[in-house]
Amino acid sequence: MSQVPLSGTSTALLADEEALAPQAAGRARSQWSLFVGLIAVTTITPYLVMPASVFYGGDAMALLLMASLLNFVGGHFHVSTTAFFYSDPEMRAYFRSHRVRYYLLPALLIVGVATAFTLLPEPLGRYIFLFHFMWQTHHYQRQNVGVMSFFAAGTDRVPLSRLERLSLEFAAIAQMLGLIKVYSLSRGTVLEPFTEQIFQLAQYVYLCVPVLVVAAFLATPTIAANRLRSVGLVAFSAFYLPSFIFSDPAAATLGYALGHGLQYLVFMYFVGLSRPRRAVALATILVAGVCGGLLLTYMTDHIAHTHWMGRLALGAAVGIVMSHFVIDAGIWKLRHPFQRRYVKQAFSFVFER
Repeated sequence: MSQVPLSGTSTALLADEEALAPQAAGRARSQWSLFVGLIAVTTITPYLVMPASVFYGGDAMALLLMASLLNFVGGHFHVSTTAFFYSDPEMRAYFRSHRVRYYLLPALLIVGVATAFTLLPEPLGRYIFLFHFMWQTHHYQRQNVGVMSFFAAGTDRVPLSRLERLSLEFAAIAQMLGLIKVYSLSRGTVLEPFTEQIFQLAQYVYLCVPVLVVAAFLATPTIAANRLRSVGLVAFSAFYLPSFIFSDPAAATLGYALGHGLQYLVFMYFVGLSRPRRAVALATILVAGVCGGLLLTYMTDHIAHTHWMGRLALGAAVGIVMSHFVIDAGIWKLRHPFQRRYVKQAFSFVFER
């Protein structure tokens, strides 16, 4: 039997690789465009729908239905999709080597917050809510930094500057302070007499944000040359602006809260696509989101929280959301080798452009 010379085989393989390279590059460009487009749509849509539903929903049933759907999908549904990582063999093996963070701490949060809500008098329970919403805003800010880092990695590959990060951090700090009035978090706490002064401080802090954004553009001229990065910096620095425009809590907060949740689902979609059995992974994400979302909605919205069992359910739900903060902060921490490899595999079209 005649054999093909090795050199001929190598030449043929090289030719095949060269032929496939444009196709791979085209797929990467297509995925990148889809990713950026989905982030844009999921960020903007809640800012349009939620305030409109508050002020005009009574005259437009379709608007109310859309707002309800966004509220579920961007809220409890997105939190519940985190459960997918416990079904993924690769991530589950990593979790087993870090049991404290991914098993013990979530369990302690759920049981601990549920018990605290049940046993503590209601005025003391308000401190748990105060802490929860401060932590939640920090969680939003970390995702905004993450999205901006993806924009930088997929374009000019220049890491975020200190001033860019400060712009996002000051916006989040302003929102933490602003929520104390917007969500009436100070009621029944030692902060109640100072609510207005705290809100004024929040406004002053937010006024620093545009100064920091301008300083970032001046200090790093390449930002202005990068359209996506510059638009992202301005948009995410203004992320919490509705809280300082609208007096209604839903109009003031749901735009950014649901924008965060919908963005997270974009990331989960691409994670699912990267798994060896992508159809199973995407189906698992969907089932976890629907089942967990419905359970959380029942625990928070459909149980009378004046009864001890209702307060137990509410506390457990808050603990579950806090667990989502803890688990996600670990999964997306790209300075660690495992997470970096896992995420870069899911988002090769970002990091290998």
